[in-house]
Amino acid sequence: MTTAPRANDPQAISEAQRPIWNSAAAAYPDVTAMAVGPMLDAAGVEIGTRALDVACGPGLVAGAAAARGAAVTGIDFAEGMVEEARRQHPSIEFRVGDAAALPFDDEAFDAVVMGFGIIHMAEPQKAFEQAKRVLKPGGRLAFTVWDAPETLTAFRIVFETVGAHIKSEDEDAEEPPLRGKTDEALLTGYLTEAGFIDPTFERLPLVWEVASADALFQAFRSFASVESASDDVVEAIRADIRSAAAKYERDGILHLPMPAILVSGIRP
Repeated sequence: MTTAPRANDPQAISEAQRPIWNSAAAAYPDVTAMAVGPMLDAAGVEIGTRALDVACGPGLVAGAAAARGAAVTGIDFAEGMVEEARRQHPSIEFRVGDAAALPFDDEAFDAVVMGFGIIHMAEPQKAFEQAKRVLKPGGRLAFTVWDAPETLTAFRIVFETVGAHIKSEDEDAEEPPLRGKTDEALLTGYLTEAGFIDPTFERLPLVWEVASADALFQAFRSFASVESASDDVVEAIRADIRSAAAKYERDGILHLPMPAILVSGIRP
């Protein structure tokens, strides 16, 4: 079995993440929406499924699960995200909580989903162990992560462009253990170590359609550390993003490759 990397300081990693997600709650980009359907399918979410959406963000996955007729609950460690999820989906229950210490009874759910959340968690193995605990026997866990960084066109265009104009103050900050990890043995190994069986691994060749280069920049502005930049620097960033994105434009729309990985497993 591949040994999973461990975070040296989980609390520090979590505390560094929280303000980022709180500030981005109201302007969360829809880039993850393309992977929601395949993930819900992999988890077996349908009418009557008791589903838990871990790292729910503003409720995109939970809303889609509810639209299928599932009885869904969402949980996120960022208060701002939970507030936004409640605003967008008032009929769904959302809680503030830690994926590594889920506040639910054993065997409470038929399915657990994590849409791109595990890559931000300081203790992913604990999150998988907790997911297994709250699943009933035969229940399914499904999660998504992004594919290799160099394949993620939208992220590459925005963050490389911003980085060329603004030096990051967090270059040496410790990152969550699964950020940027795409190895099949590693990702399925986490599930096996947590006690899941029959792990699956699938690459999703997703393409994100964005109205314009300016819309692309705006989608990630909350994450791009441009708040303290001068107007001239921000405009230079916009111009460079327009230039870099131009080759992906067809029929007035940007078509940006954003491949993802879908992993699932069954609680025995």
